[in-house]
Amino acid sequence: MITIGLMKCFQSQPTAANVQLTSTELQQRGLQGIQIRDIAKLQTALEGFERLESEGWQVPLFRGAIQLYENHPDAALQEFAKLKPEGPIRPPLLLLTGEALYRVGQLEDAEKCLELAIQDTPESVDALRWLATVAYDLGEIERTLLILGDVSRLAPHDYRPHHMQGSIFHDFGEHSRAISELTEALKLSTATDVQTEVSILLASSQMSLKQFAAALITLQKCPSNTIAMSLKADCLWQSGRIDEAHEMLRQAESLGELLPAGKRLKARFAIERNEWIEARALLDSLITADPGDDESHYLMAQLFQLLKNDTEYRLHLKQSEVIKSLKSQMTDLSQKATREPANAEVRDQLAIICDQLGLKPLAKVWRMAALSCRRRTPTAVPLEKALP
Repeated sequence: MITIGLMKCFQSQPTAANVQLTSTELQQRGLQGIQIRDIAKLQTALEGFERLESEGWQVPLFRGAIQLYENHPDAALQEFAKLKPEGPIRPPLLLLTGEALYRVGQLEDAEKCLELAIQDTPESVDALRWLATVAYDLGEIERTLLILGDVSRLAPHDYRPHHMQGSIFHDFGEHSRAISELTEALKLSTATDVQTEVSILLASSQMSLKQFAAALITLQKCPSNTIAMSLKADCLWQSGRIDEAHEMLRQAESLGELLPAGKRLKARFAIERNEWIEARALLDSLITADPGDDESHYLMAQLFQLLKNDTEYRLHLKQSEVIKSLKSQMTDLSQKATREPANAEVRDQLAIICDQLGLKPLAKVWRMAALSCRRRTPTAVPLEKALP
């Protein structure tokens, strides 16, 4: 969340524009400010009602909205607590309270609040977006995807639900589905930074499926930075364009620290030049940073084979095979989890695999998902017996 500076104008004098606005106009301006998250409009409305010494709902609602948008959710909740979710303020109050509860970490309360908002206004895209965010943090992945599908239906020109779905599929190794969603997000997005972020994710999924020519086309849309150029160099090498890969890697390294894909490629080149010490140092750093890097273990096995160290060769080759197997299991189990939304045990298994791969954030997501399943549908098997 971006924190804007503290508001300093709660006690400012009313402007001429404020004086000329009627109570109805001030109310409309404040509600519009909530709808489009415009602090200036909210401030105008708030000053007008304070000048009128209003004792209605407008002052706490607008003041709370300003506090929330200024990243002070606790203060916002204090204002919202003064109001009852009734009448015309019910939709914005439920939405704002749900967002504030999420920001202070009260996920289940936020979920209930946003569900009420959606019951009243099923086509509230903002409420659905926030509910998708809450559901993801609660580990309810399948529900998150369903909600994002509703957002896409209601806001067909919005890239964000496709971006989020694509990111989820990418993280869980479902790269075909990731490519579909990220391609759509790329079509709909207009901001350069968003297009770059989506393109990097899309190219990564394409490369995971060995679609190197397609990944190169995707990466052409990215600015020249070390991340995109590292991936380009890897694609060029995988496509047999060795000299171009060397040059692209050199340019990438001149811009900053290489991406893991670039470091692995640099290690490959070092092995080809018989520069064993440099290659091993690079691969050691990659494996230390990411214990689930099967490609680096495989390269290390090749290195030790050339050094005629059979013990280390077999050790790293075995580790590479184990990691590949775990990643394959993770993909299969995540698909099973999608088919079986009430199956807590499969989510426990996914959390364990993610831990073994060093994917701590994903492990946390799946543990939350398992807890969510048990909360909604209590299992007959005790948790301690469900775990291997």
